[in-house]
Amino acid sequence: MTAGLNFEEVEVSFGSKQVLRQTSFALEPSEISCLLGPSGSGKTTCLRAIAGFQKINSGRILLNENLLSKRGFQLRPEARGVGFVFQDFALFPHLTVFENIAFGVSHLSAVERKSRVDRLLEMVGLGALSKQYPHQISGGEKQRVAIARALAPDPRLLLLDEPLSQLDPELRTHLASEIRSILKSLGTSALMVTHSQSEAFDFGDRIAVMKDGQIQQFAEAYRLYHEPKNSFVADFIGRGSFIEGEVVGPNCIRLELGLLQAKLPSGLKPQDRVMTLVRPDDLVFDPESPVKLRVISRSFRGPYFLYRLETPSGSRVLALIPSHDDFQEGEEIGVRLEMEHVICFRDCR
Repeated sequence: MTAGLNFEEVEVSFGSKQVLRQTSFALEPSEISCLLGPSGSGKTTCLRAIAGFQKINSGRILLNENLLSKRGFQLRPEARGVGFVFQDFALFPHLTVFENIAFGVSHLSAVERKSRVDRLLEMVGLGALSKQYPHQISGGEKQRVAIARALAPDPRLLLLDEPLSQLDPELRTHLASEIRSILKSLGTSALMVTHSQSEAFDFGDRIAVMKDGQIQQFAEAYRLYHEPKNSFVADFIGRGSFIEGEVVGPNCIRLELGLLQAKLPSGLKPQDRVMTLVRPDDLVFDPESPVKLRVISRSFRGPYFLYRLETPSGSRVLALIPSHDDFQEGEEIGVRLEMEHVICFRDCR
């Protein structure tokens, strides 16, 4: 299937610093995806290159098979059919909510313009606020205005640069779901940059994990969590600790936490050392277990405590344990491994 967006081996440098390194990914028509990664990984640079705000050194960018950028060619931002939602909303303070949304469709007749803006106001739930000014509405309402304004010209692709970062966590989750529903109802493709894993999981059909200007893995959240391609993705997505172990037989690893039956990476043989990812839900409280770990710290989560535990060798792991029992720092807890998905790598560097 031809992708709606093709980002092909794109390189971008700022002086001597290379920010994107032959970065490639593709979005299908009507797909909603996220770029996720640590600061400085190149997420926003990808967005700016797609929008036409940033020239590229090599590679090319296409939208619906139309060339947007390549070395020596840069289609004007306004000619790309791409909407952009900024982190700081970027609303015009002297214009009303209605006028802000109408700003990008001034080429339409007055009747068409009013019809389109009224439809978007209804869609984002701001019909009663059309005559208000930005300083008179809340942060969440401002973000809805920014979304509606970006959608008014009917873009083929909507780009969102950490659009929810200034909102409180509860509102972020709610608004991410609302924005996703709106985009799906319109059939608009979207690409959002975020630092928040939970936000990416809520918003994206697929998520591209970035590191040092390259895509490490582009997949659904479930696959990123349970089938990471490398140790960076495994460590970055979710929470967990890598514990060193030894291959002791066909599809068998010995950790100080116990024996694991696992499908091993190709090329491993008995006595090879591997790093195995242990997540908080992989450890089960078992007072009869011979494996005893010392409580280093704990955090109450209602039905569970999140314990940070220390193994006899000094490694640290996390465990989610029902809060019926209340273990204090310094106490030992009996645990056993219970893994549905075993994630291990020869090298965790």
